[in-house]
Amino acid sequence: MRQRVRIVCDKDRKDESSDMVWVKRIIIFLIVGFALFYLIAHPVAAGNAVQAVFAALGNVFRSIIMFFQSLTH
Repeated sequence: MRQRVRIVCDKDRKDESSDMVWVKRIIIFLIVGFALFYLIAHPVAAGNAVQAVFAALGNVFRSIIMFFQSLTH
């Protein structure tokens, strides 16, 4: 017995991508909402979290620079 093969046409792809756009918007909305709630509910902790993130990024970039400097010596 033969099986049917479904061929996805251009219209179906547009519908799928528009569904993904909605999912992406909802996820971004939830993340921003949580960040705002955290900022309002716990401003000191939110500030500490931001400082920790920037400190970690600074350490990463500093380590990368040190690595490339060690390659040149």
